Amino acid sequence: MGSAPVTLGLVLLLVSTMLTLGTALTAEGFAVLLRRPRALVAAAAVNVVVVPAVAVALVNGLGLDGPLAYGIVLAAAAPGGGTGTLLAYHARGDLPLGVSLQGALALLGLLAVPAWSLAAPYDGAAIGGTATAQVIAMLIAQLIPIATGMWLRARRPALAERVQKVSRKVADVLLVTMTVYILATTATQLTTIPAAGFATFVLLSLVCLAHRSG
Repeated sequence: MGSAPVTLGLVLLLVSTMLTLGTALTAEGFAVLLRRPRALVAAAAVNVVVVPAVAVALVNGLGLDGPLAYGIVLAAAAPGGGTGTLLAYHARGDLPLGVSLQGALALLGLLAVPAWSLAAPYDGAAIGGTATAQVIAMLIAQLIPIATGMWLRARRPALAERVQKVSRKVADVLLVTMTVYILATTATQLTTIPAAGFATFVLLSLVCLAHRSG
């Protein structure tokens, strides 16, 4: 499986996920979120500031450097993808908050990712602003299926239920397939990661889980 099929699979995963969420969302849900904006601001601050800062502290404290440290910091600072909202859907979480946070992080990431990349102990070039058009395109690709799903839920609820069942199954299958493929194709590289690298992954994951359970 080359890069083109992988890219197509990720795009289909994003679209099917957003369509699934759209058929489960209502305008009333976003109205409730607007009455408590502190939840959105707090969640964005944790993702853009707290988690990347912890990542920088860990890679420096554990003596990591080079591409590994750079990758960990970038992963911590990168905007959340559609898989987060898909998992929130399955967990019966706050979907309006999840969708709004996803959009906010995509925009904030245009500044956060290059800024935090400079804090990584690596001489590689920081990410520039060339990805702006791609981020905007991805936002549009998310908004269209979400809006379509919400329109179906409001106007054709029976059809929305049928569409949701299909799009949810497609999203779940694609998520599992892409995860297995990525793990299979990168398995040999895992042996090159030092123990401190795995420790950083675990500690950073615990920080994220502690935030979400708090």
